[in-house]
Amino acid sequence: MSATWTCRARVWLKGLVSAIISGAAGAVAVMIVDPQHFNVHEGWPDLLLLATVAGVLGGANYLRAHPTPWDGIEERRNGSVTIGRL
Repeated sequence: MSATWTCRARVWLKGLVSAIISGAAGAVAVMIVDPQHFNVHEGWPDLLLLATVAGVLGGANYLRAHPTPWDGIEERRNGSVTIGRL
């Protein structure tokens, strides 16, 4: 594999992680809007569920816009790897 492919995969992975964190961080905004129901002391299960769902949706949205960098990779019989579409 080439260094360019590794760099692109690293950038793609960082983008996916940041999308998940960004989606989960949206739960903080809900704490501000509805502090009675979503708080750290008694409402943490609801807050955790909301952060998880928002993080999954953020990650799915990123994957829709940026497919995996492994699309278009063809491995040949001699062991060389050809990257088609990145």
